[in-house]
Amino acid sequence: MTQTVILLVTAVVAVSAIAYYFYRRSLTVSDAPDRYTYIEGLKALLRGQDELAFTRLKETVSADTNNIDAYILLGNIFRRKKKPEQALQVHRDLTYRSGLSPSEKKEVLTALYNDLMEMRDESSAMKAITEIIKLFPNDRFAMKSLMQFHEKSGEWKEAALIRKKLNKLEGGDSQKMLALYKVFEGYDLSEQGDRHRARIFFKEAIHLDKNCMAAYVAIGDSYYDEQRLEDALGYWTKPIAIRPCEGHIVFERLKKGFFEVGRYGDYADTLSNLLQACPEHLTARLELAYFMEKKGM
Repeated sequence: MTQTVILLVTAVVAVSAIAYYFYRRSLTVSDAPDRYTYIEGLKALLRGQDELAFTRLKETVSADTNNIDAYILLGNIFRRKKKPEQALQVHRDLTYRSGLSPSEKKEVLTALYNDLMEMRDESSAMKAITEIIKLFPNDRFAMKSLMQFHEKSGEWKEAALIRKKLNKLEGGDSQKMLALYKVFEGYDLSEQGDRHRARIFFKEAIHLDKNCMAAYVAIGDSYYDEQRLEDALGYWTKPIAIRPCEGHIVFERLKKGFFEVGRYGDYADTLSNLLQACPEHLTARLELAYFMEKKGM
């Protein structure tokens, strides 16, 4: 009886070993060509041989439908061939798959974003970027893409929130850009006729960046529109004090303002003071020469 049990166990073990052998052999036979084809496709991509890469990657997904990366690369080739609709179809199909890891979802969504941007569908592209941020809240690429979208759309508050977060993550200095966002917000209010609130934003910009020349110019323009000429001149002269060599941005404003209040000589004095700080400023020299010529000097 014992001998029979031993023989039975031995037979089971032998059958299992043989089965495992053939199982492993089948994997080796079927998987090796798939891996080889996939690697061939990658090498072709690196060499810029898109046609060969496309063929090899297509062979790869035909043999292994779970190779997500190969599908993504196939779609990318479609996009490079200026066939973004086909690229989008390949990549969008991947979003319906279950079992994708977060990193795979991110790669698919990034490919979708690039497809949609190629098709100039920015709204849908931003939805893909938003999905990436849900998966990876600190993803730099996604955050910067979304920030640029807000900037382009004039959504300055939203852009500022992202820029502040990026500043914390990357350790950069975003004060100058945040100041410009305030200036842009102020311009929006000014166009709506609310000059007082607009000036509050312009002054907040100066608080963020005391060298924000655009803010000084904007405040001066706002006062000028309200016929507060002296106040306008006070802010228009500040850029010259801050960055004399860039003072030409306010020359026309100062000339007009000083002449309207009858302070012709002050314009010449302003130009002379600028030239003391920046002697090589050709535009200032020409302006001063023109003014003196008009005065018969």
